Amino acid sequence: MWEAVRQEPLHRRAMFQLGQLLGPVQPEAAAAFQLRADAFLEYSGRMERVLNAAGQDVAGFTLMITILAESGRVAEAAAWLRMDNNRHGRLQLSPLVRQRLNELPQGSMSRCEPAADLTSRFDLSALPLPDWLQQVADLQRSAGGSLVAELNQPVQFADVASIAGLDFTWNSGSTGRPGSIRVFESTGGGVAVLDPDLDGRSDLFFTQGEPWPAGADAPQPSPELNDRLFRSHRGRLTDVTAAAMVDPDESYGQGCCAADFNNDGFPDLYVAAIGRNRLLQNNGDGTFSDVTEQAGLTQSAWTTSCLVLDLNADGHPDLYDVNYLQGESVFRVECGENRCSVLYFDGAPDDVLLADGSGGFRRIPAATPTVTPKGLGIVAVPLPGDSRPALFIANDQVPNFFLLPNSDGTWRDEALPRGLAVNYLGRPTACMGVACGDLNNDGRRDLFVTNFEAEANCLYLQRLDGYFEDAIQGTGLFQPGIPYVGWGTQWLDADNDGDLDLAVANGHVADFGQPGEQYRMPLQLFRNAAGELSLQTAAEAGDVFAAERLGRALAVLDWNQDGARDFVVSCIGSPAVLAENRSAVGGWLRVQLHGTRSARDASAAAAQLTTGQRSVWQFVSAGDGYQCTNERTLHFGLGAQSGPSSLRIDWPGGAVQRLTGIPSDVTLQVVEGRDEVYVRPE
Repeated sequence: MWEAVRQEPLHRRAMFQLGQLLGPVQPEAAAAFQLRADAFLEYSGRMERVLNAAGQDVAGFTLMITILAESGRVAEAAAWLRMDNNRHGRLQLSPLVRQRLNELPQGSMSRCEPAADLTSRFDLSALPLPDWLQQVADLQRSAGGSLVAELNQPVQFADVASIAGLDFTWNSGSTGRPGSIRVFESTGGGVAVLDPDLDGRSDLFFTQGEPWPAGADAPQPSPELNDRLFRSHRGRLTDVTAAAMVDPDESYGQGCCAADFNNDGFPDLYVAAIGRNRLLQNNGDGTFSDVTEQAGLTQSAWTTSCLVLDLNADGHPDLYDVNYLQGESVFRVECGENRCSVLYFDGAPDDVLLADGSGGFRRIPAATPTVTPKGLGIVAVPLPGDSRPALFIANDQVPNFFLLPNSDGTWRDEALPRGLAVNYLGRPTACMGVACGDLNNDGRRDLFVTNFEAEANCLYLQRLDGYFEDAIQGTGLFQPGIPYVGWGTQWLDADNDGDLDLAVANGHVADFGQPGEQYRMPLQLFRNAAGELSLQTAAEAGDVFAAERLGRALAVLDWNQDGARDFVVSCIGSPAVLAENRSAVGGWLRVQLHGTRSARDASAAAAQLTTGQRSVWQFVSAGDGYQCTNERTLHFGLGAQSGPSSLRIDWPGGAVQRLTGIPSDVTLQVVEGRDEVYVRPE
C-alpha cells in the first residue's frame, strides 16, 4: 500500500488502509495517512454539494480549495479557482493557502507537490512484504468448484401473484409532486416468509407505508394502509390481516424479520419502521399481539432492516436494528433534478438490544460504530472459534461494517482489514441488498452486495476464514449490474443442480425526467453453470424478468412445496411479485432445523449434505439482506444424484450432529441432539 501511494499520491484507499493498519507499529505515520484520506473524502463530499449549490456555497468552496492546497494538490486548487472565475466572490483563504497558490510555477500540472508527499516523509520500504506465494497457495487450497453437473434444462419463472390471490402494493406516502422525492419514499417496504401456524406452508407478511404530508416530520396514519399477512392454503394466498393482527398498525413500515424471539416454537415478527419498531408475538392460535411495550422497546429511529438472533450465545435471541439517517430536516428535504446525496445527512447509529430471558430486552449504549453509520442491509456471518456471530452491515455511500462482538455487548468494526469495507477499487459504494451463501462450495459464506447505478455490484468471496475479496471483476455479474440500482438479492438454486444461482431486484430511487435515465427496472436472474454466472434473458427465464418495476425487498421460498425455489418481491407503487419456479428441476432435499440447546429456530446454523463424492453446504441465514426474511428451510439441489445421503449439522451453539441414510425429494424435520429424523408430509 505504501508503494501504491508512492506511485499514485492521490490513492485514497491505500492511504485509508495505511492509516488503519500502521497504528501499532508507526502511530505517527498512521495518523498522517488517515488524516490525508479523511481530507480527500471530505473533499469529494464537499465537491458534490458545491456543484449542486450553483455558486451559493461559499464556505464549502473555500474548504475545497483549502483541502487541495494543504494536501499538495495546489495545481488542482488553482484550476478550480480559474474555472470558478470569482463566481463565489473573494474567498477568505488562510495565508498558507494563498502562499502555496502564489508559489505554484506557471503552467504546473503536478498532481501532488513533493513537499506534501507522505511517502517522502514516512519511508516504509524497510517493512516486511507479505508472502504472496503462500497466500496464493492458501487461496488455491480454499477454492472450491462446481459439484454437480448442469442439467442443461431451461429455467423458467412466472409471476403468479394475481392467480394465487396475492394483492399488495407498497405505498410510499408521496406528495405526488412531479420531479421531487423525499429520501424515505425510495426505500420501499419489507417482506417476510414465515409459517405462523406450523402447517408446513409458507405465509407472507408485508410492511406498508403511510401518507406523509410535505414539510411534516411524521406520517399521518391511514386506516386503509396497514401491514398485511397472507396465509397460504391449497395453492391460494388469503389476506388474514384483520383476523390475525390483534393490534392496529400505524407505523411507516420498512423491513421485517420473522423469528422465534421467545423460543416457544412459533415464529414471531419484528417490524422495522421510521419511528418506533414493533415486536409482534405469535399467540400460537394464528394471531399476533403487539408486545413492544412489555418487552421494553422504547428506541425510536429510522430502522431500515433488522435481525433477530442470539448475539451473545446465551440461548436467547436478541434484536439488532440497522438504522439509516437522522437529522432535523431528513424527512422534510425534497430532492429535485439535482438530486441530494445521503452524504448530506447524518448517519444514525445502529441499536443492539439483548434479551433478558423473560421476554424483555436491554439496549446496550454506544454498542456500534458512530462514525458514518448509514445502514440498509444486514446478514449474520458466523466465524470459526466463536459461538457469537459476526455481522455484515451494508452501508450507503460510506464504508460497510463487519462487526465482531466484544465481551461487554458492544461491537467493533473490522471491515477494512477483512476486505468488506469498500469495493474492488477501494471506494465505498451505495450498498443495499446482501445475498449470503456458499458460492464456490468451500464451506464458507460468500456475500453478493447490490449497489447504485454506474457502480458494479460487489462479490465478496470469503477466501480465508473471516477474510474476503471483492472478486466481481471478470465474472458474469460485473457488467449487467452497472446500469441498474440494485436492492434486494438472494442466492437460490433455481434448477436444483447444486450450484447457487442469483436473483436481483432493481429500480431507481426517483424519476427526475432526465433524458435516457431508466426509472423502473427489470428483475434479474443469473444462472450458475459449473461456477460461471450468466444473466438470463426474459426469453430464456420468463416474462417476469421483462416487466419493469421499482423492485425492493426480495425473499426466497418454496411457496407451492414442489421442491423448486420461488421468490417474492415487494415493489413501490405496483403489485408485489410472486415468481413461481416452473423449471424441470433435479432432485432435492428440504431440511428444517429445531434447536434445543441453541435458539429454537436455529438461525445461523450450517449444514453439509454429502451424496457419493459430492458435498454441498447450506445455511440458515439471519438478517437475510435488505428488509426481508427468507423461508427458514435449508434447500439442497441434488441434480441427477440418487441414493441415500449423509447430513452434517453445525448448530449455532457449537454442537455438531451427523445423520446418515437421508432420503431425497422430502422435507425433513431435525431436532438438535436427536438421532431420529422426521419426514414432513407434503
